[in-house]
Order: sequence, then structure tokens, then C-alpha cells
Amino acid sequence: MEDLPTTLLDVLSNSLILRQTAPYIPARNLLALSATSKTFRLVIGAQADVWRYVDLTDISSARIDSSPIDVGGMSWRAERMDESLTEDDFYSGPLRGIFSQLQRQTILRHVQTLVLDGLSVPADLVREIVAEDRYNVRVLSIREAKNLNQTKLQQVLRYIVRPTRAEGTPKLKALYFFGPKDDASFVIGHQQRLEGSQALGVMASEGAQIGAQWNERSSDALLADFGDEETKWYHSTGRALRRPQSEWPDTLNACRGIVTFDAVLCRGPRHEISKTASEDFLQPTIATVALGPSGSFASQEAFKGTRKIIRPIMLAAQTPYQTIAEVQEAIQSGKTTAKDVTEQYLEAIKQLDGDINAITALNENALADAEALDKLDPAKRGPLHGAPFVIKDQIETAGIATAFGSEVCKDYVPQRDATLVRKLREAGAVILGKSTMPDWAASWFSTSSLSGTTKNPYDLSREPGGSSSGSGAAVAAGMAIAAIGGDTGGSIRLPSSFCGLVGVRVTPGRISRDGMSALVVTQDTPGPMTKTVADAAKILDVVVGFDEADEYTAVNAMAVPASSTPFSDAVKNPKTKGHCLGVLRRAFGTHKGITQVLNTTLSSLKEAGADLIDVDIVDLDHYTSFTSMYAVRSKTDINDFLGSRPDLAHLKIEDLQKEGKYHKALDLIDVLVKAPADHTMNPHNGRRLDEQAKFQRLVASLFAKHDLDAIIYPTCQLLAPKTQDVLDMRWTCLNFPTNTVIASQLLFPAVSVPVGKSRDVAEDPDGPELPVGLEILGLPLGEAKMLAVAAGIEAVCR
Repeated sequence: MEDLPTTLLDVLSNSLILRQTAPYIPARNLLALSATSKTFRLVIGAQADVWRYVDLTDISSARIDSSPIDVGGMSWRAERMDESLTEDDFYSGPLRGIFSQLQRQTILRHVQTLVLDGLSVPADLVREIVAEDRYNVRVLSIREAKNLNQTKLQQVLRYIVRPTRAEGTPKLKALYFFGPKDDASFVIGHQQRLEGSQALGVMASEGAQIGAQWNERSSDALLADFGDEETKWYHSTGRALRRPQSEWPDTLNACRGIVTFDAVLCRGPRHEISKTASEDFLQPTIATVALGPSGSFASQEAFKGTRKIIRPIMLAAQTPYQTIAEVQEAIQSGKTTAKDVTEQYLEAIKQLDGDINAITALNENALADAEALDKLDPAKRGPLHGAPFVIKDQIETAGIATAFGSEVCKDYVPQRDATLVRKLREAGAVILGKSTMPDWAASWFSTSSLSGTTKNPYDLSREPGGSSSGSGAAVAAGMAIAAIGGDTGGSIRLPSSFCGLVGVRVTPGRISRDGMSALVVTQDTPGPMTKTVADAAKILDVVVGFDEADEYTAVNAMAVPASSTPFSDAVKNPKTKGHCLGVLRRAFGTHKGITQVLNTTLSSLKEAGADLIDVDIVDLDHYTSFTSMYAVRSKTDINDFLGSRPDLAHLKIEDLQKEGKYHKALDLIDVLVKAPADHTMNPHNGRRLDEQAKFQRLVASLFAKHDLDAIIYPTCQLLAPKTQDVLDMRWTCLNFPTNTVIASQLLFPAVSVPVGKSRDVAEDPDGPELPVGLEILGLPLGEAKMLAVAAGIEAVCR
């Protein structure tokens, strides 16, 4: 009887052959092969070594086609996924399905090297892989992974290497994250080596040839380096991470000796405090190995001797006034006039705005308006007499172009003032002009099809924040004594934090939105941006109140003021003693500089007599995600506003998006146009409103339980970002860690107060110190008490 031919089953039944060839067989092929018969399944499944190395990058079912997700819930998921799913559940779904299949087949526990490069790998999934007992992964590769929150990943890594971790943990020994994912053609290349090689026997196998190929490459490289008189081995062959995610150096340092990375901490002399002058010292920087004698980009001057670090100086006008009170005192004493003050600020705009780009249009009648104020009898002067303001381009001003940040509306000139602007004028304010904003207020940043980007006066390479970008930059730079911004998700408080100002968000409806373009009608509110709490209170005394043109202002009937100036009265005698403040540490973030400022502030408040109580909102991320209304109703609200203006009624936000008539960095616009034309037809509208009510009850319960006067936390978890990072979409509206959404989506009032400055050491060690804002959260209609707390904190921190 003739011998039967050797089959594939016979070959793979040899455990030695199977172990050596399995790593070079794609996982999908191994799974497909094991599915062909029970015998193959037993052969492949019985060998643990077969599954030591698993690469899922080429498995189509592991991929997901998606847009970036918003940590605040501003996404298209309302139309494309079940509301019961979290964002991480959705984006980890494909891989979780594969892992479940591998676990059912008792394969998962054998995997020691897992390659997930380029796939959708949320941080929660990484946590499971490195921390749960069902996984035994020693080497994990997640290079160029999608939907991966780096801050959460850093937290996961620092947790698994904590000093109190269980013995024998973590199982993870190496993480590939920083480098580019492998080019498949690089591994399979040099096919000519495999051709005509039948005489080579076992060496003709692809696995052997790949090994030989690597040996030859190593040998060739080594010989070339030894033969090079210029010692190429010491030249730069890697790359420095010029702007690593802020806490990566600390994370690598924490993991040293426990988990190895495809990057290293730079060890140049300028990173060693003992080897350099303090002014030249650089905080840790990371690089992807082999940088050569030039060192990291941050420390490349180290071998040329120390150098003088020249830090930028804040760009600001030399106007003599810091507050409305100072302006009015100078006018009242006869030292100046409203017209002279207006001329000073118009000159400041002329000198500075070419660099800062905060103003979209000037009021041609500003000097005439100021001159008219000078002619008034002193007894008829209003509470804001002579104070020069800029108004966010979101708010209509009679005779002054109002474009809502959009190039398509650049020629729109309203015929009447918004109610808010009318009240300011009647109180004696001088309107200097309009300030920049992103298209339709749809961003945390300044990116606008009308004005481009606005610069932060503290560092012209950075963002002032948005969407009240120009308002914040103008006041910080001394181009106005005060400004009016608009706040839906944080657009007053975020630029106030980045520009070192006081920014107030009131309970929606306290100030009329008549004449203000909408983004989310239920959340929208204008508000003051000033240098002091007292100035903000003075403005609120003027603008808060009922207006028949805005039905939401009926809420003022539930807040009967004790005087005609309730907010100014609340801040007359600032104090901290006796205030009970809840500290929401969950919202602090991981930026070391910000945390240091916050800790210093808390210590000062405690010394001043404040009662500090740690409070927590366990499901904070869930609530800020599932109470977001941008993807539900912004399309409706923007279009309703456009339709109410005869000159703009032909415009639709979805048409502008389709035609590309908006700034390309505005990712939120790409999201909100996907909603139904009528938000009430959105199936998730009711669910989100229910979640919002739960969120409100939860936070109000903290106030009631601890008898709190306010809850405090950083306005944002980062300092002002680099403008280039915004343009490069490193930071978008959908991933930026601002805490301002907490108050906005609660529909609670909040105020941001500057409490210190910090240098962004990890991103720009030679850069200037940047402002840090503390957000103070109050209860609905509780603005007076909230401002009293703010005034006390301001007094302590100044």
C-alpha cells in the first residue's frame, strides 16, 4: 500500500513545527483553519505556544469606522448607537467581541504578545487587558490606536504600578505606544529570498527567511557603523516628542523598572538639576530612542553650554485703568472725560489688535457716544458711565456689523440693539466694537471663518479660549475695561480662565438672550468678562432682569432682589471665613502645575477660615456625556435664529457645513448637522432631559447634605493650548478637558476666578506663566451668594 501524501494536519500536528510557524500565520487564518474541523481545532487550540503572539490589526471585524467622540457627549452617537452604551463600550465593541470568542475557545489566557496597532482601543479596554485575570498579556502594542484617551491611559498605567499593587502585578512588561505602527510590507518584504529555494530545506520556510532577513539587516548595519569613521551609531536615528501629552514623562518615570516603553526619558544635562543652572533646567522629556549627540529637541543646546532663556512678555496696553471704578473716579474728579478714555482704548486697539486679532468691527460712533455722555448732568450718569466695552460678535448691535463668527454673514448689520446692549448703553457704557468668536459659537477655541484665530495676550502662540475669544483677549490686553461674552458650554468661563479674568455664567434666563444667536437655547446665556468680581457684579446689576422679548427671563420672578444693586451689595465686604465649599477633586485632572496652584489656593482658603469638604460625583463623566444637547438640538436652534432674521433666513447650518463655509477645525459643526431638523423628533431628546434632571438632583443633594455655599474645581484641566495644536486638531471641541460643561449642563450658574499662574513645563518649558482659573459653582438663581464666595476667594488669592 502506497504511503499517503503528507497533509497539512500531519505537519501542524508536529508541535515543534506548529510553535515555530504559528507566529507568522495571521490570527484570522489560524481561526479560520481551526474552524474547518474539530481535529484542526483540537490541534491548534491544544498548543498554548500557538497563541503567545496574536496580531489583530488585519482582522476586518476588529475595525470600526467612526468620528472622534466628545468627552462631553457632543457626538453623532444619538443617531447611531443605543443610548444604553457608553462611549468606551461602543468603540471597544469589535475587540471585545473577538476577545470573548478567544476566551470561549480557551485561547485568550495563552496570549502574551498582543498587537492592536491602528485599531479602536479605548482606555477602559486597555485597563481590562493589563489588569484583569483573564488576560496574561506581557507585551501590548497599541501604536496609532484610535479613540484612546491618553490622559485615561496614563492614569491606568500609574495605577497598575502603584506601590500598593498586589505581588506579581502587573503582568504587563512592555507597551508599544509612541512609535508608528509597522508597515506590513516591511515584514513580508524580500520575496526573492523565498523564490527558487527548494534546496534550502527547512531554511526555505518563510519563518526561517524572516529570521535570516533580520539577522542580515543587523549584521549589515553593525558592519556599516563600525566601518564609519564618523561613528554613525551616535547620530540621531530616532525622534523627540516635541509636545508629548503633558504627563507622559511622569508616567514613564513611575513605570521605570516595571513596564518598558518604546520611548525613553531624555537624560541630557539640561534635564539633570544637579548639572545645570536652575534657569536652564528642563523638566523630563520623552523621545523614541537613539537621539544621538543632539539630544532631545528641548535639550539640544545642552552640549553647547548653557543659554539665556528669553520668555515672552504679556502683550497689553499701558492704559491707566484696571476697573470700572477707576475709570469713573477719574472722570468724576475731572482728571479725564469719557471721550478721552474712549480715545485711549481705541488707540490701544489700533496698536495691539494687529497682533492679537480680537476685534471684528469697530463702532464708528464710539467717540460721539462718549462725547454725549460727557454732556450729561452728573446726576443723570448711569452706573456704567464712561466704561468702554467690547461685545461678542454673537450679540446684535445696531449699526455695527454682526457676523456671528461666520464669513457668510460679514455684511449683516442689525437695525437694532439686542436688549442686553440697549441696557448697557442706557447705563452709560461705550461700545467700542465687536469681538471675535468661532462660527456660531461652536468651539472651545477661536477658529473662525471670519477672523481666523485670536491670540492669547499672555503668549501669542496660544489660544485665548472660546467661544468668547476676542472678549477675553481684549480685556486681558487692555483694549477694553470689560466685555460681554456668551456661554453655552463654557464660552465665557474658559477664555476667562485662559486670559486671567473673572467670567460669570448666570442661570439661563437671568439675562435676556434677545438679539443673541443661539447654540442650545436652554443653556445659552450672555454674561460679563472683567478683571474683578466687583466689576462683574456691577454689570449684572444692570443687565439682569425680565424682558418680554425672551420668555426665559420669566425666571427672574423667582428671584426677588433685596435692593436695586443686589450683586454689588453681595461683594462689598469680601470674606472667606464661614463659607462652606465643596472641593470636587474628581475634576482636578493630572496637570502638575494646575494641581499645585489649586493646592496652594485651598491651603490659603483654609487658613482664611473657609470650611473645605471633599465632595464627589461618582458618575460625573456619564452625566456630562448624556446631558449634552448639541447633537440633539443645536441644528434646530441655529436655524430657528437664522430664520427669524429676514436678511439671514436663506441660510441653513447644514447647507453651510455641506458647502464648507465654516472653519475646518470646528468639528462640532460636523456633529450637530446630523440631528433631525426638529429636535423634538430626536428619539433621545427626552432621555437626555431625564438624565439632566437626575444630574441636577444629584448635585443639589450635595449642597443640601453638606450645607454648601458653592462647589469648586479648576475651570479647565489644562492651561491655554497652543494655537497650532488646535489647527492640527490635536485638541478639538470633542476631546478638550474643560470642566465648564458641568455647570452648563446642570443649568446652574458658575463663575471663573483667576487664582494663580503656572508654566506649561511639559509642553513649553521656556514659555511664560499662564493663568489658572478656579470655577465656583452655585445653585440656580443663587448668583449673589456665588459672587460673594468669588469675591472672598479673589481677595485671598490677590
